[in-house]
Amino acid sequence: MTRRRPSDQSERIPSTQPLRCPIHGVPLEQGPGPAGSAAWCPVEGRYSTLTACPFVCPLCRHPLDWAGECNACHGSTTGERDSWTFPGDRYDRFDDQGEPLGDGLHWYLTKAGPRRAVSAATNVANMQLLRELIAKIGIAKDGEA
Repeated sequence: MTRRRPSDQSERIPSTQPLRCPIHGVPLEQGPGPAGSAAWCPVEGRYSTLTACPFVCPLCRHPLDWAGECNACHGSTTGERDSWTFPGDRYDRFDDQGEPLGDGLHWYLTKAGPRRAVSAATNVANMQLLRELIAKIGIAKDGEA
C-alpha cells in the first residue's frame, strides 16, 4: 500500500496544537528554568520522555542532550579534550541499578551541572578494566570487545 501525502492544509495537523504528554495525554507546559520550552508534564511534574531536551549550552547556545552534554563545543572554550565538561544538568529516567525513577517515563534531574568530563587517560584506563571484566566472565575472547 502506498502512503499518500496530505493534499491540502485541512488534512495536516495544525502547528497551533500544543504538544501532549504521550503518557498522560495532557498538554505540555513551560518547564521551570531558563529554557522556556513546552516539554513539562503537569501531571508528573517532570519533563516528558518523548520531548527533546529543552536546554541549550551556555557557551555556544547549541542544544544539550538529557545527559547535559553539548555535542557542538563539549562545554569547552578551548576545544582541548582535557577541558571538556557537561555544561548542563543530567536528567535520567532510570537509576544506576536500572530501576525506574518515578514511572520511568519522565525525565528526573539526577546531577546538577556543570560537571567535568573524565580525561582521555581515565577513559582509556576504564576501557581496559571493562575489557578485562568482559574477558573474565567469558562474553568476549581475550583482547576482543
